[in-house]
Amino acid sequence: MERAVELVPGAAVVAVVGWWSLEQGGYDVTTWAPGALFLLGLAAATVRPRVDRESVRLLWAPVALLAAFCAWSYASIAWATVAGDAWTGANRTALYLVVFFLAAGLHRRREDAVLLLTALSATIAVVGLYTLFEAARAADPAPFFVGERLSDPVGYPNATAALYLLAFWPAAVLASRREVAPPLRLVQVVVATTLLSLSAVTQSRGATYTLPMVLVVALLVVPGRLRLAATLIPIGAATALALPTLWDVYTAKSGNGDVHGALVDALQAVLLASLGAGVVAASAIVLDVRARPTPRVASLVRAAFAGLLAAAAVGGAIALLVRVPHPVGRVESAWASFKHGAEPSGGSSHFVGLGSNRYDFWRVSWRTFERHPLAGVGVDNFAVQYARERRSLEQPKYPHSLEFRLLTGTGIVGTLLFAAFLAACAFGVARRGRPPATRAVQAAAGLVFASWLLHGSVDWLWEFPALTTAAFAALGLGLALARGEAPAAPAAASRAARLAFAAALAGAGVAVAASIVFPWLAARNVDVAARVWQSEPAHAFSLLDRARGLDPLSDVPDTVAGAIAARIGDRARMQRAFAAAARRNPSNWYSQLELGLLAAARGDRAAALMRLREAHRLNPLDYPVALSLDRVQARKPVSIAAIDRLLRAEADVGQ
Repeated sequence: MERAVELVPGAAVVAVVGWWSLEQGGYDVTTWAPGALFLLGLAAATVRPRVDRESVRLLWAPVALLAAFCAWSYASIAWATVAGDAWTGANRTALYLVVFFLAAGLHRRREDAVLLLTALSATIAVVGLYTLFEAARAADPAPFFVGERLSDPVGYPNATAALYLLAFWPAAVLASRREVAPPLRLVQVVVATTLLSLSAVTQSRGATYTLPMVLVVALLVVPGRLRLAATLIPIGAATALALPTLWDVYTAKSGNGDVHGALVDALQAVLLASLGAGVVAASAIVLDVRARPTPRVASLVRAAFAGLLAAAAVGGAIALLVRVPHPVGRVESAWASFKHGAEPSGGSSHFVGLGSNRYDFWRVSWRTFERHPLAGVGVDNFAVQYARERRSLEQPKYPHSLEFRLLTGTGIVGTLLFAAFLAACAFGVARRGRPPATRAVQAAAGLVFASWLLHGSVDWLWEFPALTTAAFAALGLGLALARGEAPAAPAAASRAARLAFAAALAGAGVAVAASIVFPWLAARNVDVAARVWQSEPAHAFSLLDRARGLDPLSDVPDTVAGAIAARIGDRARMQRAFAAAARRNPSNWYSQLELGLLAAARGDRAAALMRLREAHRLNPLDYPVALSLDRVQARKPVSIAAIDRLLRAEADVGQ
């Protein structure tokens, strides 16, 4: 009973990750904020911090560095162009600090870590199967897709694939361990196959490219790498056999085929692949448990298996060279596709070419960093920079890379703090003296973070709390195992020092809770207003007034109020709302555009040109902005309703 109680904090984190996974990855602040407050309260109730030498070195050093990075993120609000976005980004960082602190401060038993990692993988596998089942039975499966690619449960195909793969690795590693109970190993094989197969349905190029890199890391850090390789063979083979059916979902969606039938077939393929891998693994596990070869025989078996793997690798390399006769030319072509190619759409596969706008995102991000190298432009303030300097028609909020997010938003100071945090964690996890079984569990936890980190280097995974919470919790779990199961030595600090330390932690927790709760309540009011404005416009405006008071840094309540006023034809309220939004956030091109349209409608051409030119400066490639400016400059009438229809169509295309 006592051990079950000790598992509650970790189980709660897994449950929250599962909940967020079903809710678009927890992306919206109205989803992740209540979960963050719950986890903060859980940390306050369960973690009993110590200040002994071991804890200072292995726990408090990484926590302090991550806390310093979090504090720097909050400080960036002071110089951010869009202070409200910086506040939200800093609060999200505080969530990850809380999760890391909670996981690193508890669960020092290897057996507990095995159960929690298994629960994490199984939970995400169940979420994935449920989502695929719901898509297959839906009368219209279109809401489950972005373009031709299955995007749910997270709502973004690459993040969905990343979610499945970060949960794949602990299941695969633990399935290879003899010290894990055989029934649990079998479950992990089935779960790992399910997750790998589900990731294939999304046709995520980022996941496909990072998977081999994580595999290399796994073979380097997991004790018993040949056992891991042997475990991965039936999992990979079963998934490979199912691939044509899994990829048919994309083909059916892009070619107006039978999407419902393709989804049903994909669900069956996932289940059959998992069953097949489980049957093969069951025989292998029984043999592994019963066989007790002599050291010489075991050495010969390992050598033979290593030779087979090496031969397979050499054969694969030769086959690749034969299939790709001009590798240098192919690399040059791939680079050109990455820089200038369009995002693949339609056809039989999403894996055709490397086209995307990431090169342009990163170009603008780097130029922004060059202009603001020390402190950056503020957390999550990339959108303002990109709208001004973009060469693509996309308008992303984030630079699609963790490294560029750090450099752009927090500058050299924030990047070094985060790098120091990772180094401190690596130092703690790499601590010598742990038995191989413990190091294997640490590696399983570390691969969750490694998978998130490598994929997040080319995508915007930080902004999905379901993924990043899982990654930081796993990292904290690996660090907790490094501290060992033995009780810590008595604290050397005086009672007064310990009380002061506890008071400081409590004060920081209260401050973080207050920082999260007010923007959360404001966002809830905005969401309700957006739902009820058609039937209850007065109530909607009242809710937006309340949101404005709860979140004094954000221009969103005023912007939404202005948009609602435009829909109901209340131009006086529209003028007040967009003027207030522009005062809070002068870089919001949309508010400037609407104020320019209002000025044009009342015949104030000078004011209209001033506002529209500012909107055009802030977003020069936006067609409605350019059209409005051209018409006013040409002394032609411009319709607010027509421009708003163009803006809505533009937003629909971007979703």
